[in-house]
Amino acid sequence: MKLKDMIKKADVALFAALVLIGLASLGFLINGSSTGSAVNVTVDGEAYGSYPLSIDRVIDVDTEFGHNQITISGGKVWISETDCSGHDCEHFGKISLAKQSIMCLPHRLIVTISGKTDVDIVLY
Repeated sequence: MKLKDMIKKADVALFAALVLIGLASLGFLINGSSTGSAVNVTVDGEAYGSYPLSIDRVIDVDTEFGHNQITISGGKVWISETDCSGHDCEHFGKISLAKQSIMCLPHRLIVTISGKTDVDIVLY
């Protein structure tokens, strides 16, 4: 039996429709995520501070768990310095969208961006 005989016009139409739906969904997820408005910092589950994402600043977080330096610049936030052993939080990079987070588990630090968004969750 030939491949041409096995594939029907309806199969091709279904495949094309699924590809279009997938591309439309991807476009919605990319464009649906809005820029955040504030940076919320928690240490060991307790609020440490909230800072506007629009104002450039450097925040030093010194706790009993260790030292982290958080940088807000150009509408993005990142951990620029830490004294934890893995430095994974420094390598995470810059975030700017609502509901994104950076965590430093050894220091029990979580940096989260708050703001209005059209989507419930964004996975990377």
